[in-house]
Amino acid sequence: MKKVLFIMMLGLMFGQSRTIIRSESIDENNPCKDEKFIMLKEKQLDEMSEREYKYFSQMSKDCSAYQTAERTTKPNDAIVDQQKKYWEAYVAFSILGIIMSLFLSI
Repeated sequence: MKKVLFIMMLGLMFGQSRTIIRSESIDENNPCKDEKFIMLKEKQLDEMSEREYKYFSQMSKDCSAYQTAERTTKPNDAIVDQQKKYWEAYVAFSILGIIMSLFLSI
């Protein structure tokens, strides 16, 4: 009986899905960190070719949109922190429950 109870508690503890929203941005998708864009930002506008200026303008728009989207996802960081705290409490109580069930069934 102890083994069955122990296995059930382990199943409950580790079987829960741990879905945490991740709002961290991946630098590869960040247009503001594009090497060519950074290089063009250091140039004066009259030093740029028309092609460079078009690229610079488009990347400026993309960077601005990315930063706006990034600002709107920042409040999700609080949700992620809260979910982590709940998960840690869940694990702690599950382990405590397993230990209690083992000692009480002796």
